[in-house]
Amino acid sequence: MRKSVIVKSLIVLTIAIIVIIIVLNYVKNEEEKRLQDGSNVRDDDSKINNVEVNGVVKYVNTKSEYYLVKSIIEEYFIYSDNIINYNSISNSEFFNLFSSVYTSEYSLDLNNIKDKISKSGCTTVRIDKLYRVLFENGPVHYFAYGYAINEEKNIKEEFSMIVLVDNFTENTAILLEDYMKDHDYLDIELNSEIEMIQSKVDNDNKYLSKHITEEEYVSDMFNEFRKDCLYYPERAYRNLTDSIKEKEFNSYDEFKKYIDDNTRKILLMEFGTYLRESVDGKTVYMCSTTDGEIYTFYTDSVMNYKVEF
Repeated sequence: MRKSVIVKSLIVLTIAIIVIIIVLNYVKNEEEKRLQDGSNVRDDDSKINNVEVNGVVKYVNTKSEYYLVKSIIEEYFIYSDNIINYNSISNSEFFNLFSSVYTSEYSLDLNNIKDKISKSGCTTVRIDKLYRVLFENGPVHYFAYGYAINEEKNIKEEFSMIVLVDNFTENTAILLEDYMKDHDYLDIELNSEIEMIQSKVDNDNKYLSKHITEEEYVSDMFNEFRKDCLYYPERAYRNLTDSIKEKEFNSYDEFKKYIDDNTRKILLMEFGTYLRESVDGKTVYMCSTTDGEIYTFYTDSVMNYKVEF
């Protein structure tokens, strides 16, 4: 009798443990689904704006937002390239990329919209600064500054652009640098206040969020720096920490010589693994190449980093 009670108790205990494990796994999976608007990329809790202020400039601190804005900007350059080289994009498709405020202000229509194409042939984007402004009853306004590049032809074009993302209509729209210049948006500052440019985006240019793993994000950051070393070393030099500049590269010329002497190694270098930690309010990624080289990235917002190696 006593043995039977013990067996029953063990069975009950085992079932209870299994149920707890299932519940914990379910909670973990649901939490991952909520991260990054569906992405399983986790952001630092300290980096997420817990209290959003309407109309105030903040850093973009979620990776899903960064990749969404990047893809919208790249779409503009890809469309421009297709128009120039392949004539495969119609005037209406290209026109549909732009904000109605923008097309109205510059009297753009289907006949003259091609005046706004980029002629650089660039298709890939490097974003140096990315801000967002939230509005209670309007699209999110993103202010992006960086370079569009063509790695094959070693061409780059500096850009500034406003991207509107309307979560109600699920449409996006862009405003180019001339609008930013005419309305004093080229040098906006963190925590400054911005008025809403457009209350609704209804141009039927739908967006698709890109969901990535943290490993993909860190690999992207590593490879962006690696390619900058090869093709745009001045940008790579700007992204070095002050510490490594003082210890190893007192000038850009010294860094450029290092790149020239190690071009083959950098060209063949491959991302391997990474470790993540928080140090003094920054997220730090220690990346190891497949050959055991260590590159450390210090970030204070998405893809805004300084590097040591």
